[in-house]
Amino acid sequence: IDPRADPDRVLIFNCARTRSASDLLATLAKRHDIKFRQVIFAKVSKNDKKDAIEEIRSAWESLRHESSRKDAQGRVADSLEEAFEMVRERRREVEKIKGKAPLVEVCVTGSLHLVGFVFDLLQIPVYNIGNLKQDFSFSGDSLC
Repeated sequence: IDPRADPDRVLIFNCARTRSASDLLATLAKRHDIKFRQVIFAKVSKNDKKDAIEEIRSAWESLRHESSRKDAQGRVADSLEEAFEMVRERRREVEKIKGKAPLVEVCVTGSLHLVGFVFDLLQIPVYNIGNLKQDFSFSGDSLC
């Protein structure tokens, strides 16, 4: 993510119960140079409980208010496909207002499973990660 550019930044997040979503989100909240205009908490599998995703969204809202961040409020998507559709819809809305399609940067983080499912959804073979040049930045369990 290039903090000097002014793209429409989107965060897609999920976190396994074995990790602390609050800690991961707090790390993101400390980055005041990056403002997310859309924040989506997505279910990765049918096993993800809506209540658990809602708890993560609530943790984001608490952090957002505590740190006086101006990021977007979090929304919950029942699937990655729905999360991607939310991003597309926002892009269409911004294009309608500004008269041109915005540059959109999407940061997917919080879970290796989430990132893996995004690779699958984008039809990027996992063995090809090393060849992702300018369009993607991949580190650990984040895809930006």
